[in-house]
Order: sequence, then C-alpha cells, then structure tokens
Amino acid sequence: INTSLLTPGDYVIQLDVINSRGQAVTQRYSLTVEPGIQPAEIIRELATGYESLQPNQFLKYFDEEKFRNYSGFAAAIEDSFRSQLETVRVFQRPVNCTVSEEQDQAACQADFELQFTKKEQPTEFLDANGNPFPPGVAAPADAVAAKRLLTGTERSTIRFERVDKGWKITDYAAHVSCPGGDQVSGVNVGSCILALGSFSSPGFQIINVQPPPGT
Repeated sequence: INTSLLTPGDYVIQLDVINSRGQAVTQRYSLTVEPGIQPAEIIRELATGYESLQPNQFLKYFDEEKFRNYSGFAAAIEDSFRSQLETVRVFQRPVNCTVSEEQDQAACQADFELQFTKKEQPTEFLDANGNPFPPGVAAPADAVAAKRLLTGTERSTIRFERVDKGWKITDYAAHVSCPGGDQVSGVNVGSCILALGSFSSPGFQIINVQPPPGT
C-alpha cells in the first residue's frame, strides 16, 4: 500500500473480497502512518554523512532518477569520501524549510561550515591556533607537526520531493567558498570538498577551486 500521500495518523482499511459465486467477505485492519524523516532532519543526516565519510549514508537521501546527473555526483562523493578526505567536521546553523504538503515538495535553506583534512596533505608545524608559522619564523623546539584544518563554507538551497519511500533530494543549489578564497555557485555543485574528487561525467562540474598552497 502506498501511504506516501496520507497524512500521519491512524486509519482503518477495509478489504472486501468477492469470489466467483458472488460470496463476499469483509475484513478491517488498523493502519498507523508515521511521519517519517522530514526534510530538516534529512539535512542534519547529510551533515552526519559528511562527518562519517560513508558515501552510502550520504547518498541515500538523493533521488537517483530526478537529481540531475546523479551518477556523476555519486562518483564525486565516492571518490572524495574514500580516496581524498581523511577527517571532516560539519558545523550547521538552524535549517529553514518550507514544505508544501499538497504538492509533496519542500525547499530548505542551509548554511554549513566544513573543516577537513586530506589524506595526501603534508604535516606542518602549527601554532596554538592551528596555523602554520609564517615564512622565516622558526617553530619552537616543542612544536608538533600536524595537518592544519582546511575550512570551507556552503550556503545551499536544497529541494525535495516526496515519493513512495519518503522525502528525497532532487536539486541542490549552492554558493560555496573553499580554502584559498575561491568560490563557486551553481546547481548540484555540492560542497567544496567535492572538488577533491574526480569528475568523469561532463554534466557535473566544479571550476576554479584550488586548495591553499602547500596542501
């Protein structure tokens, strides 16, 4: 039974069966429709997917048919999460969502700050604030080499449609600021960390995104 168009609540379903001889049997069943995960909650789950670096956990909320060039997007996520990124932390402001129950559509505004390190990123001697010492300034004898955190921000408009399996993301428009001060805007660009992945499909592009020198 497709319950995606039913509002959450308790229902009674009546089943009528009539055989070839015209004999009828009626049976009633109780049905409870749960609200399911809502768009604002899905965005919080996306943040969790970022931090866990588990592609499947992140991608399960996207509509594979309606999301433009899903295959290219998924390949970039897979490559970035498994091959490029070492750690990710996500800081998220409260999400603002507008939901149209009649049209089974929703749009959410979300702001993220991403702090991450890369697997191939070299270690550096960092000061107490996590910044490398300027050229010509010697690090103290007790300084420890570590990877500095790269920081990016993302302001996104995320659109959803409700299907049989609940709410799915169909469009992801973002303005992204990445390490080194570069910026990119567009539809389905995702995050600046996707620029670390490989994009084999020409329908999915991020341009002019460079990590800071020395990384």
